[in-house]
Amino acid sequence: MNIEWKPPAAERLKLNVDSVVTTVTGFGFIGIGGVVRNSKGWVVAAVACQISGFFDPFLAECIALCECLQFCCV
Repeated sequence: MNIEWKPPAAERLKLNVDSVVTTVTGFGFIGIGGVVRNSKGWVVAAVACQISGFFDPFLAECIALCECLQFCCV
């Protein structure tokens, strides 16, 4: 599988987000992160954090998207 990042149109920004779900004996958390790049691929902003709790992968991705969008609105 060859996945390649595609830049946004000129004068636009692109947000990519991801999450990871981890469970360690009785303790769960998700790690989330996001990167904002311009049309040249330069990083304009980035964010990452950890949230405690037990989440399934789909919900973790949804939380990552919401948190990163809130970060972009600040």
